[in-house]
Amino acid sequence: MIQYTMAVDRNNEKVSYLYSHYHPAIIRSLRMIIKQAISNDKRVYICGEVARDINMVPLLLAFGLRQLSVNSSSILKVRCLISKWDTNSLEELEQKVLEFDTAEDIENYLQYCLSL
Repeated sequence: MIQYTMAVDRNNEKVSYLYSHYHPAIIRSLRMIIKQAISNDKRVYICGEVARDINMVPLLLAFGLRQLSVNSSSILKVRCLISKWDTNSLEELEQKVLEFDTAEDIENYLQYCLSL
């Protein structure tokens, strides 16, 4: 999805630096997909880099994703992380992330949130 949305081949060294799942267009696309699926009683599954990125877990929860697929060595870490977030905090996180204009700002903010 990211490669097609961004028109960036992550394996092409000339443009691969543009590839980021933190890009605002990708974040907004994920939000739209998750929210539309929920409103139509459909399940959403995330795989690839986004699913493996622990920084993305709170944001995916904020968007409404409730099923995460992680490897067995990450289950306890993800459960612990999920238990630290409440509905109000997730709503605040979602709104704040949607204000950012760059992938770097989004990534830095999500990392900052996890460090609290």
